[in-house]
Amino acid sequence: MKRKPWICLSIVITHINLFSLVAPASAETYKCVESGVSTYSQTRCPDAAVQSVHRSSNNISDKDYQQAVKASEKQKAELNKILSTRKKEEEKLEKEMRKISAKNEKNRQKCASLQLSAKWAKDDLANATAKTMTKAKTKLKKANEKAEMQCKSSGG
Repeated sequence: MKRKPWICLSIVITHINLFSLVAPASAETYKCVESGVSTYSQTRCPDAAVQSVHRSSNNISDKDYQQAVKASEKQKAELNKILSTRKKEEEKLEKEMRKISAKNEKNRQKCASLQLSAKWAKDDLANATAKTMTKAKTKLKKANEKAEMQCKSSGG
């Protein structure tokens, strides 16, 4: 069964969140002062501005790392549970759809059969003698009614 894009995306986001929590990071922030106005940026200041560099480090503790791993495992387990439930629901829906499709096909075949019977009754009426004319008309009327009822209900 094909995976849905939102499911794959949620898995990727979960892993990105985990790695962003556990990966040590360091960054430089540039403070630029130009015409008395201070701005902060991750890129160097323009030549006209006074620049100062601030370095920061975001190393996390082992405890925080373990908590992040546990949270990730919990999210993964919840996601797997959701995916399993969704798969079961999709299988149930597909089974229902196959059942409906089979029923519709059976109805279409029944409609075609009754239309053929009506055509034969029409042929019988065309070939009927004066003595069998009333019986042939009744037979055609009944065949047309049956075909109409069946074909109306099956959409054929």
